[in-house]
Amino acid sequence: MQSERLTGIIRLLPAFLGGIFFSMYFQPANQFLLILLLVSLAAFAAANFFLNARNSYSYRWLSGILIHLSIFTCAALVSSLKKEITFKNHFSKNIQADAFLAELSESPLNKGNNFRFEVEISTLKIGSDLHNVNGKCLVYVRKDSSLINLEYGDQIVFLKRPLDIKAPLNPGAFNFQSWLRNKQIYHQVFLKSSEFIIIQKEQGSAFMRTAISWRNYLLKAIRKAGITGQEEAVLSALILGQDDEIDSELRQSYSTAGVMHILAVSGMHVGLIYAALCLLIRFPGKNRKFKWIKTVFLIICLWFYAMLTGLSPSVLRAAMMLTFLVVGISLGRSSNPLNILSASAICLFIIFSPNLIHSAGFQLSYLAVGGILFLYKPLHSIYIPKTWLTSQIWSILAVSLVAQVATFPLSLYYFHRFPNYFLLSNLLVIPLGTVVIFGGIIVLFFSWWPFVSLFLGKVLSTLIYMLNSSVAFLGNLPGSSTDSVYLSLAGMSLLYVSIILLTYYFLKVRPWYFLSFLLVMLFFYTLLLTTNFRSMQQKFMLVFHCPKQTYIQFFQGRNVISVCDSLLASNAASRQRISENFMLERGVLNELIISSENGFNECRMYRDLIINLPFIQFGKDKLFLLSGSTAKYKPDSDSLDYVLVSLNPKVKPESWLEGVKCKTLIVDASNSPWKIEAWKLACERRGISFINVTESGAFILEK
Repeated sequence: MQSERLTGIIRLLPAFLGGIFFSMYFQPANQFLLILLLVSLAAFAAANFFLNARNSYSYRWLSGILIHLSIFTCAALVSSLKKEITFKNHFSKNIQADAFLAELSESPLNKGNNFRFEVEISTLKIGSDLHNVNGKCLVYVRKDSSLINLEYGDQIVFLKRPLDIKAPLNPGAFNFQSWLRNKQIYHQVFLKSSEFIIIQKEQGSAFMRTAISWRNYLLKAIRKAGITGQEEAVLSALILGQDDEIDSELRQSYSTAGVMHILAVSGMHVGLIYAALCLLIRFPGKNRKFKWIKTVFLIICLWFYAMLTGLSPSVLRAAMMLTFLVVGISLGRSSNPLNILSASAICLFIIFSPNLIHSAGFQLSYLAVGGILFLYKPLHSIYIPKTWLTSQIWSILAVSLVAQVATFPLSLYYFHRFPNYFLLSNLLVIPLGTVVIFGGIIVLFFSWWPFVSLFLGKVLSTLIYMLNSSVAFLGNLPGSSTDSVYLSLAGMSLLYVSIILLTYYFLKVRPWYFLSFLLVMLFFYTLLLTTNFRSMQQKFMLVFHCPKQTYIQFFQGRNVISVCDSLLASNAASRQRISENFMLERGVLNELIISSENGFNECRMYRDLIINLPFIQFGKDKLFLLSGSTAKYKPDSDSLDYVLVSLNPKVKPESWLEGVKCKTLIVDASNSPWKIEAWKLACERRGISFINVTESGAFILEK
């Protein structure tokens, strides 16, 4: 009976997830959801009463449908009720307020030329009245020495009104707006250090303040132990979840080697902390007198560590699962791990936010653990090692393989990369990383004893150096990863269906599972062929939104000719940041770079594209590129379809347009605001269509 009841938790999870997505995408009224929930619960109770009274089992399916409908509606209602932007007292309802009182909900993060942090706005001043409100806002403050003492829990007052966070202005760009909305943040404000004042310090949660204080103390203890540079950065990431100081090259090596998960505090890290705590208090032990005291102590320690490391999705999952496990052990009950996994997800959605479902870290964490729980034992049982060493090696390989199988479609969807040597990398990194984590705990434990701390710090620095060097070596091996792999949402879904069918075929050995797998793979390859055919047929022009820079692309099949300013032409990293994802999505194989400031009167022909700067003809459309270096040129009396203004050409818009026949004038984001306004007024007077890329985002001309 217990097994069936636990299995029911897994079966109810799809209904719960379906309710969350239904609420997010269709946004039904709360009243409708509440009525539907009450009706479905009443119908479920009535159906059970009559079926039990008549001892009828032929209509059991009706109870199943009604309970799933109840769970579905309950999840939709929870998701809707937790959407802060719809609250009546959300500060956005009075965005024209004179002053805003806000409290920092995190410590400031170093982001280039600014510090960035989240705040919770609690009070608005409108005239002489104060209004209690709620709602989160993202704050950017220009770097200044006065920010040194700004920390979690401080209350600040500012007068500047928060602005809506804009959608991405380039196709394929990271959707920062969507990412923040999943964190219930819809507004942002940019401040100078003189535009706000700190009115009160050390507010907020005392528990969280204590966790942050401990974290800062432990970070100082790591440095005092003589661990510096990238060794310090990696140890801070492994133990405390602080990975801001890891340089991009080392981070890239971990990603290419397929062991990026080791840098994010996850279930492995929390599990090691839990094991250390259990060893410390010998939980559950033979003495049952204080078992609940031990249980409460363990749970508090787990969640304190979760707060210490920043409450990342993977940590939340691990802490919630271990909480269920600890309680189950105290109650003397054995639990199905898959049910604990499902129950932990539901609890996190209810307690924290249903928007966690959109977090890539949350999705990858649950898929990896689900894959391990479901597939590890069947795979591990295939081979029985004869020695302890081979047993450990086989266990690591089996865990790595099933975790990779469970997550690789989602990883390809998000990151477009597959680590080819992931088995070798995990075989090396997991044991060494485990030693480093325990070593780090020991170093912190002896931080009060300088001599021992420094000695252990040197040993640990050597181990971390070996870890980083090994990862860098693996990441730099030929063919270490398969990059630039584009996988659509439909393709990812088909891959997961095929993995499930193939898994069930090996577990159940039923032919129809394998036949279904072949059919799904046929659909998958049909999708790939269709996508490739569309890529080969595409033909369009794209003007990117690039502040202070010019970037134009001409797509012809799977080839792209890019025209950009000389600074961008020589900076491949900047170009990739702007256009790589979109080109990947469009199936581009080759890109040719042409500087818009060189090669004048040098004619280049590429199928339907003729470039003779400052003139460009794409198909039947004629384009003139007016920039700082082409201002001395002026088109003749021939009619132009487009004029692209970039890099603030030193001409007067009215004078330059005199005698020029132009249908549409495009001003990109490399121009200053006052120049854009001047061009806009000149176009309005002459009846020329005007496109401002700075406001509207990237311009696409389909052919």
